[in-house]
Amino acid sequence: MQKNYVQEILNIIHGNIPQAELAEKLSDYHEKDLADALEALMPAERKSLYPILGVDEVAEIFAYLDDAEPYLKELSRDEAAKVISNMDSDDAADALEDLGEIDKGEIVNKLDRDSIEDVTGHFMI
Repeated sequence: MQKNYVQEILNIIHGNIPQAELAEKLSDYHEKDLADALEALMPAERKSLYPILGVDEVAEIFAYLDDAEPYLKELSRDEAAKVISNMDSDDAADALEDLGEIDKGEIVNKLDRDSIEDVTGHFMI
């Protein structure tokens, strides 16, 4: 029988534990399972979870989302650019491809030069 990690993650998130403990417990799970759990949360819950997880972890989780657009739109443009710049270039390009042209352009304009060079080779802006 396969363990239901998503339900475990949701129970932890809804458990009203201190943020540091929440971050530590969630770090025990694979990013794919965390991505699946994100999809089950309400937008307000996700928005409060992103700062607890941190940019690096959010970038890893977003790489497993089938469509990153709604999740990237929950972040400010600056936060979205930080997440994109911390993703592998292929994953970052895939995430940006999910966005409309205006959103994509606004986020790309906030990326650092190295990140822009990494992702713009994958598509035309």
